Order: sequence, then structure tokens, then C-alpha cells
Amino acid sequence: HDPNNRRRHPTFLLPAEPPCWGEEYKKMTFRQRIKAWNDSVVGDLNALPYIVYVFYTFKIWLYMWLFTNKVANPNAGYFDEDNVKRAILYNILGDVTGFHSTGGPLGLR
Repeated sequence: HDPNNRRRHPTFLLPAEPPCWGEEYKKMTFRQRIKAWNDSVVGDLNALPYIVYVFYTFKIWLYMWLFTNKVANPNAGYFDEDNVKRAILYNILGDVTGFHSTGGPLGLR
């Protein structure tokens, strides 16, 4: 059991090696290469990439929904001075509290 074996234990900082190389790699189309790589990383029920995509999609949607419905001035356009100032404050507040990063207090630790 070697934790540096990329084929058996791919991680974020130690990604999986390509599933094939050499002549076999040269014969494959781009679509076949991407599918083979996806199958090698996700094929062993490693759902992390999909969980990350869903997490960030929801996080961006929630960020925009909160700004649009709770912070923004509905009587002004998005690029009017009032809403631009509100957006800057909203962004600063999110950064200070750690809501906008994965390393903050509410991040994925």
C-alpha cells in the first residue's frame, strides 16, 4: 500500500495518471481520451468531482439569489451606483466571514 501510487490512490494534489500512453494514446480521438480519463478517475465510484460541481453550482446560485432578493435595491438597476456599492459591501462581508471561500470557517475542511 503506497500512498504515492497515483493509479491506486489519486487525490487532489496527486491526480491520476493517464489511463494509457504511447501508441494506444495516439490512436485515440480526443473524446476517447477524455472518456478514458473520466472512467479512470470517476469509474471507481469516486464522486468527488461531481460533488464539487454540484456544490459550487448551488453556492453560486445562492450567492446570486441572496444578493438579488435580500441585498440589492429593487428600484435601481444592477449597475447603478447604489447596487454597485451594495455589491462591494456584500462581497467584502462574505470574504470577511469566510462564506466565499473553501478555506474559511464554513469551507470544505
